[in-house]
Amino acid sequence: MITAAVLSLCVIGTSEHEGYRKMPYHDRNGDISVGYGYNLTKNPLELSPRQIKIIKRQGISKEKAEFFVSEMCNQLDAQLHETYSWYSQLPVTSQYVMLDMGYNMGLGGLGKFTKTIKLIENRRFTQASQEMLKSKWARQVYGRAIDLASILKNGHIA
Repeated sequence: MITAAVLSLCVIGTSEHEGYRKMPYHDRNGDISVGYGYNLTKNPLELSPRQIKIIKRQGISKEKAEFFVSEMCNQLDAQLHETYSWYSQLPVTSQYVMLDMGYNMGLGGLGKFTKTIKLIENRRFTQASQEMLKSKWARQVYGRAIDLASILKNGHIA
């Protein structure tokens, strides 16, 4: 179960990193997203076809977009607990970094960061942050990667 502190960090941080868009748009992978980067194509919250049709036509309010982020953070947190037995023992800021990366790339994308994840598991946060910044992902989402690496390394949000 996600803690209030981690959920708050995830909703605020992810929303800032993603930016809000009322109307659907094509993301860099060609998928259709809306709100704070919610992927309608992959549809992880399993919205009904009717709901998706309405969103594609009318867009989404900030409040609904924040709700989607909150639900995604809850879902990802549960998946991270299942996948990594040590995840719940991490500092709140480290949990948030993994959640934000998971929101951005999906759990499968995050799972490809094997060296970074092993370093986080071993609480070698400085080295993990350096590994994050060496990735193709970091070049694609430059500012987000810098922010998350700094949070992981320093253990706090600037």
